[in-house]
Amino acid sequence: MKVIYFLATIVTVALLTSCSKTPVSSTSTTTEYSKKINVLTAGTISTLFSTEQDSVTHLTVTGNIDARDIQYLRDSLPQLAVLDLSNASIQAYSGTQGTVTGTNTVYPANEMPTASFYYSSTQTGKTTLVTVILPTTLTSIGDMAFEGCTGLTGSTFRFPSGITRIGNSAFENCYLLASPLNLPTGLTYIGDQAFQHSGFSGDLNIPNSVTYIGSYAFQNCANLNGKLTLPNAITSIPDNAFFGCSSLTGNITIPNSVTTIGNNAFANDVNFNGTLTLSSSLTSIGEAAFINCALLTGNLAIPNSVTSIGASAFQGCVGLNGTLTLPNNLQAINDQTFLSDKKLSGTLTIPATVTRIGKQAFQNCTGFNGNLTLPSAITLIDDHAFEGCTGFNGTLTLPDHLQIIGNYAFNGCKKLTKELVIPNSVTSIGNYAFNGCSGFNGTLTLSASVGTIGSYAFNACTGLTGNIVIPNAVTTINNNAFSGCTGFKGTLTLGSNVVNINQAAFTGCTGLTGNLIIPNSVTYIGPEAFSSCSGLKGTLTIGNSVTRISNSAFYGCTGLTGNISIPNSVTYVGNYAFQNCSGFTGNITIGSAVDTIGIEAFGSCSELTGTLTIPNSVSIIEDYAFTGCSKLSGDLTIPNSVKSIGDYAFQNCSGFNGKLTIGSSVSAIGSYAFSGCTKIQSLYALPIKPPYLTGSNVFTGIPTSNKLYVPLGSGNVYKGSAQWNVFTVVEQ
Repeated sequence: MKVIYFLATIVTVALLTSCSKTPVSSTSTTTEYSKKINVLTAGTISTLFSTEQDSVTHLTVTGNIDARDIQYLRDSLPQLAVLDLSNASIQAYSGTQGTVTGTNTVYPANEMPTASFYYSSTQTGKTTLVTVILPTTLTSIGDMAFEGCTGLTGSTFRFPSGITRIGNSAFENCYLLASPLNLPTGLTYIGDQAFQHSGFSGDLNIPNSVTYIGSYAFQNCANLNGKLTLPNAITSIPDNAFFGCSSLTGNITIPNSVTTIGNNAFANDVNFNGTLTLSSSLTSIGEAAFINCALLTGNLAIPNSVTSIGASAFQGCVGLNGTLTLPNNLQAINDQTFLSDKKLSGTLTIPATVTRIGKQAFQNCTGFNGNLTLPSAITLIDDHAFEGCTGFNGTLTLPDHLQIIGNYAFNGCKKLTKELVIPNSVTSIGNYAFNGCSGFNGTLTLSASVGTIGSYAFNACTGLTGNIVIPNAVTTINNNAFSGCTGFKGTLTLGSNVVNINQAAFTGCTGLTGNLIIPNSVTYIGPEAFSSCSGLKGTLTIGNSVTRISNSAFYGCTGLTGNISIPNSVTYVGNYAFQNCSGFTGNITIGSAVDTIGIEAFGSCSELTGTLTIPNSVSIIEDYAFTGCSKLSGDLTIPNSVKSIGDYAFQNCSGFNGKLTIGSSVSAIGSYAFSGCTKIQSLYALPIKPPYLTGSNVFTGIPTSNKLYVPLGSGNVYKGSAQWNVFTVVEQ
């Protein structure tokens, strides 16, 4: 009896299966081979093929199929290009022989199975597929159903009207599927990456029935080139949902049902050219949500319900050309939130609840104008926060609880006016914080708690007036901190705990007046620290802890008067350190620890008077060190510690009117070193061997009638040496 039943079943299947095989010549390299089959029992499609499965290119399937049949079509028909399932009915199946190979999986009825034409082992799709017609009874398209089917093309792809769900990655990477995207009106669910990198075109009209749109759902669907309509039932627009939909145009209207917009949700959607309307229920806007939506126009009104706006949320929205309204409950303005939104205009009102303004938050927002008043709750203004906001043309009010002003915070805000008050709560002012803020035209008040003043912090704030008072908490005044601040017309008071005055800290502060007192706490005076502070008209006091006076430290301070006293703590007097300080009219005292006197260190200090004592610690006197110090008088003694004397070192020091003594360790003397020392009465050379004269005219101008006294036994060698032998050599 069992044998009879089995035979009857075979006969029935054979009779009810319609089969048509038509080899047709094709211009492609593959011969078109069409086949039509009707499957009565789901899961048996493999029995309806004999040897032709390797040749079939066009297949029409009717009847009942399930995930096992789809798996066979995917894996066993290597040439399959056109698949018509319109009259097929997908049945439920549970087992390990479906499209998720080797895994016990439940496959619902009327759903294109998970990974229908996707090979998970190689993470590629069935690339031979060119056309697919879906079953009319379909209600769901499973996850990864057509992912990676990069050969799918056509301009008429249609979704069956009954579809309610499109799964994760269902059409991901279907680059060539250029059909208009007509989503069915009953659709409720669009999964993660559902259409990511697909080629669908036209408008993107998401039906109102949709309640969920997944992350990356339409990412980089660059061929969608019409309008975007969002459903009014969704509560969230997740991360990257419409990222890179660079051809969509028109307005962006976020339905009032939406409470969150995820990171990069509309990032790089560069062709939206209308207005942006945000949901009245919105509570958070993710990082880079609208970054580079450069053609959006109009006002930007962020609802009061919003408490969080992510970093770079509106960065590069350069077309927004109206006012900015920030929500009352906002806690922070994060990094790059409005970076380069240069057409936003009007006054900027920061809500009272904001405690932090992030890096580059408003950088290059050049359209804002009026006053900038920051609420008292703010403790941090981070790096570049308002850099380049050149439109602000009123006063700046900093909050009472502010602690840190970051690097470049207000760099280039050149129209801010009146006084600048740094609150007592501030402990740090960053590099370039107020660089180039030339519009301030009042006084500068630094809080007593400021411990750090960064490089270029107030550089070129040419309109600031009055005194500069450095608080006692400051230990370092960094490079160019006040350079070029020509408007200060008062005195400079340095705090009692300053240790380092770095390069060009006050260079070009030509209006500063009065005495200059370097506190005893200072150990380092950097290059050009006070260069060209020509308005200083008092005396100079250098504290007794300074170890180094760097190059050009006081260059061109022509108004300083009185004596120059280098403390015993100093080991180095740099190149040009006091060059052209022509106002000093007193004596010069060089401390006992100085090792090097740099190039033109005291060059052209033409009014210095009295005698010059070079301490025994000095080993090098560089070129032009004292050139033009014409009023120094008495003897000139080069101590035994000195090894070399540079070119022009004492040129035109015409006031020396005693004896010139050259120490016993000097081995080289440069060109014109003593030329123009016309009043020298006698010379004493202590080296046994004449020092090497590196050039000509070393002693030009010193009367040749003078006697040159040399060590016993050295007379003949001096007499035989050029330039030495112009004098009367006497051994002693």
